Parts: sequence; structure tokens; C-alpha cells
Amino acid sequence: MSVLAILFISLCMILSNFSDNTEAKTFLFKETTIDDIQIACKQNRLTSRQLVELHGIPVLVKDNIATKDKLNTTAGSLALVRSIVPQDAGVVKKLRKAGAIILGKATMTE
Repeated sequence: MSVLAILFISLCMILSNFSDNTEAKTFLFKETTIDDIQIACKQNRLTSRQLVELHGIPVLVKDNIATKDKLNTTAGSLALVRSIVPQDAGVVKKLRKAGAIILGKATMTE
């Protein structure tokens, strides 16, 4: 089974096991969907931090995997600091689509 499938199944299992009393600000987690979570984040009813602390699947990606966000993709090289990648790498797109939360980049050693 792929890592992506495991992450998605884990997220679904976690989200399906919440009680009515579990909430962050005004967001209820019982029987919610990834789309609901994304909307709540956009409406400031839920923060990434709250999601990760209670229910999210935090993920770090290796620093040579492109992410089109505020994270640098340097592959361990100072020469690439502040470089801008054109899009998320394929694996990052799949992880985000499955509901993973990219928290940061893992360092690379020579």
C-alpha cells in the first residue's frame, strides 16, 4: 500500500471517530470532510495548528521536493534560498489532495 493511501485512510479513520464535544473554535469535527476542513481554514474558523494538534496528519518532505508555498526548496544549498518553484511536486500535490498538512522541510546532508 502506498504512503499516500495510508495517509488518506488514517485521516479518514481519525475524522470518523470524533464525538460531538470535539471542536476547535466553532468547527465541529464529527463526520466532516477534507473539503469542510479546507473551507473552515479559509474562513478562519480553524487553524492549521488546531488541526494538526487534534486531528491532522503532519508531514515533512525532503528539501529537494518542490512545494509551491512559503517553504524554501533548497536541496540543502544556500544558493537556492528564496528561489521560487513553479508548482508543487507531484507527490506533494497528491499528499495535499489526500489532506496531508505539509509542516516543513527535512534537512539534507551531503
